[in-house]
Amino acid sequence: MKKLLEGKFAIITGGSKGLGREIALSFAREGAFVGLFSRSEDALNALKREIEEIGGRVMVLKGDASIYEDVSKAIQKFVDETGRIDILVNNAGIGEVRSLLDMEEKDWDRTIDTNLKSVYIFSKEVGKYMLRNRSGKIINIASINGIKGEANLTAYCASKAGVIGFTKALALEWAPYGILVNAVAPGYFSSEMTKKALEDEKMRERLIRRIPLRRFASPEEVVGIVIYLASDMSSFVTGSVFVIDGGETAR
Repeated sequence: MKKLLEGKFAIITGGSKGLGREIALSFAREGAFVGLFSRSEDALNALKREIEEIGGRVMVLKGDASIYEDVSKAIQKFVDETGRIDILVNNAGIGEVRSLLDMEEKDWDRTIDTNLKSVYIFSKEVGKYMLRNRSGKIINIASINGIKGEANLTAYCASKAGVIGFTKALALEWAPYGILVNAVAPGYFSSEMTKKALEDEKMRERLIRRIPLRRFASPEEVVGIVIYLASDMSSFVTGSVFVIDGGETAR
């Protein structure tokens, strides 16, 4: 049976840990050549070895997703090796719980740059190659906090709402060229970003009460929709936001 991403070349930002790691492993299992982009070289190399052990093809791309020069060099390195880019997953992201009055300008800038500016930079640079080929898939990892608010997460909510708006606008802009742009908006799932909150028993119970399914997702439950959007099965899907939250935003 043919693998879903056989012969595809994909770049995943924030690809060394958390959801990015799970996406990378799943893409490799489905036959894609994976470019892992992250600031953490040790984590990237560890994941590279893991992917190679399962027979996957992989390239490490070290850099900061919010710095244009880092991104440009990484993409050039990837294209020099592969000749093309079929899939981009904009997954790099950070989240920090802080009240607005306690938030310094550098805290705001760090969140917006990592979560939103990186999506602009990577999409623009990768898009140059996709436009040339008149095909490609861009998948932006947003959040339900880009749809609904959350106290003490103003920067994070603003950045993820920006990702959703960017997704819809770019989908319209590049649809005539065969480039499909979609977003995935997860709720709470087990990851390094949510670890602190989920280990706090009172916080954990408060969050679970808001979720109709009464549990958090696993990263694997988020990855499925990403594979679908990266594959040929989603060839008529663009400008959509797929919410994976156990029913939390259905209320």
